[in-house]
Amino acid sequence: MARKPHLGKSGLTQWVVTDSLSADEEVARRCSVEVLQEALAGFEGLTVTSASVNHSGEFTVPASPLQPVHTAEAAPRIGNLPAFCDIRIEQRAPGGHTVTFYVWAPLAWNGRFLATGGAGSLTGPLWFEVPTCRAMTMPVALRNGFVTAATNAGNVDDRVNDWALRKDSGTLDWDLIENWVHRSTHDMAEVSKAVIVALYGTGPEYSYYVGGSGGGRQGLASAQRHSGDFDGIWISDPAMNWNTLNIAILWPALAMKLHDNILPPAKLDAFRAAVLEALDGADGVRDGFLSAAETIEFDPETVIGTPTTAGEVTKIDAVTMQAIWDGPRAQDGRQLAAAPRPGSKFWTSPEKPGVGSVLFTEVEGELKVTPSIAVNHVRWVAEDPEASWEDLTLDGFWDLCDTGAQRLAAIDSDDDLTSFRASGGKLLITQAIEDEVLRYQEVLNFYLGVVQRAGGQQEASSFVRMFLSDGDIHGYCIGAGAGVSLAAGTTALMKWVEDGEEPQVMVAERFDVALGEVTATRPVYAYPEIPRYRGEGDPKQATSYEPVRMS
Repeated sequence: MARKPHLGKSGLTQWVVTDSLSADEEVARRCSVEVLQEALAGFEGLTVTSASVNHSGEFTVPASPLQPVHTAEAAPRIGNLPAFCDIRIEQRAPGGHTVTFYVWAPLAWNGRFLATGGAGSLTGPLWFEVPTCRAMTMPVALRNGFVTAATNAGNVDDRVNDWALRKDSGTLDWDLIENWVHRSTHDMAEVSKAVIVALYGTGPEYSYYVGGSGGGRQGLASAQRHSGDFDGIWISDPAMNWNTLNIAILWPALAMKLHDNILPPAKLDAFRAAVLEALDGADGVRDGFLSAAETIEFDPETVIGTPTTAGEVTKIDAVTMQAIWDGPRAQDGRQLAAAPRPGSKFWTSPEKPGVGSVLFTEVEGELKVTPSIAVNHVRWVAEDPEASWEDLTLDGFWDLCDTGAQRLAAIDSDDDLTSFRASGGKLLITQAIEDEVLRYQEVLNFYLGVVQRAGGQQEASSFVRMFLSDGDIHGYCIGAGAGVSLAAGTTALMKWVEDGEEPQVMVAERFDVALGEVTATRPVYAYPEIPRYRGEGDPKQATSYEPVRMS
């Protein structure tokens, strides 16, 4: 059995010191279709389609709809890889689908398994190389000495987010959805562990899952439904509560439509700047973003008359902005989903595409607004590939919310983690306060639900920890504030699982892409503690902050 690896953070994506790991040539000998097919004979409908040792140090990236944002298109080749057994496995799944599992097994192994997820409504695999991204990828896991794996969950549809709708009838393909929700991630874990035994003669000492956004949803589903699959799970900015998530994403664009008033990026920027000017600084320092410490009370009408490149802010602009900040509500006034917090950015611009609840594009000189993946959610709920969010009235929106809650209940995230707790598993949750896509309040509310079920903060802290990162954005350590890197988060998870070292604080980092370096650090504390500036020292250094209890 492999000895305990030495942990030592180096940059944003390296946390295991692999120099002392030695290659096992027996693994290379066993890396064959014949050996693995025999070892996996107990799995129904499973075929090992390829298995070969890659000594080249490089990997040619297959075409994939999962591409990085905030950066140029991913490089066609990945380099600096250790020698590994590259395995492809196919499995017949319900509904006539064929699921593919991708397993990479290093010849120099650290004794552990690290599964990866996907993004958006796809389970993976993630091939791209972006060190500032928090989504775990197979190359990053491999370089740290892990056996790693991913799955496509049987989804080979070229319709990136409409794949759940059958092409022939437009109805929901529940077999494929079940693969996506949890089944294929579970099967990936079981198959990968069997591969590990076949190659190394022993199972992994510890098994982990790390994923962000849609990959975070996968990890949470594993904790909920298959509590024995992983000893430790880290989910960052998780796309949980699928129906509610999409309602929240849809609302800002729909509010603009219902008020017949598209707020262009320049005016949205003006509202945000006014909020920051008025409220920034509750954490002890004015840093250009609102922390978890700020209490947000702001009247958008105070911005009326402010000049922008899109014209002056008007009364109807303020009314529309307030409607967005109020969030989606039912006929009786109940909050249906969390609203964007005043001062937070939830939009992109035609000049700077990225991720957000509201995507702006310019078509023939006209500004167009799109509510991100909620466009497809409307089609899922209606079971109609032609359904359009632009046809929604307020009554239609309420019907969408009700029907979605019923029809897509299987996707939603249950806060009952009793089985995961009993299994001894550890769940690390990190969430960016300035998330442009998800509302951090939704993730926090989920965590508080887990705490309540567990019997309180002290009881829950033995198996789940929540960290909020001020100024951090969705999935990347390049926001105005600092974010938890792959290296920092996975190190904390491993120390918790293997050494019993409960994570109380992690050092988040802000990476400046133009400079190519980390320009700021800040501590993130386990909830309910948040950082506050001490009043002295460099505000860009983590040592200048202390924990205070979130009110």
